[in-house]
Amino acid sequence: NLDYVIVSGARRQENRWDPTENGQIVPETKETQKRLFDDAMFKLEHKTGDADASKLEKP
Repeated sequence: NLDYVIVSGARRQENRWDPTENGQIVPETKETQKRLFDDAMFKLEHKTGDADASKLEKP
């Protein structure tokens, strides 16, 4: 992507937030991602936990 070149009077605005505060999906750690890929039982347990969480969040 491209950045605009501003001659004067501008500054970049950075907004940082915690995804858990907004109810967003929190990314998995690298260790958990690797275990999900390698361990079938862990993947199955994790998948059912996600399904239960999605049922609770439905409007």
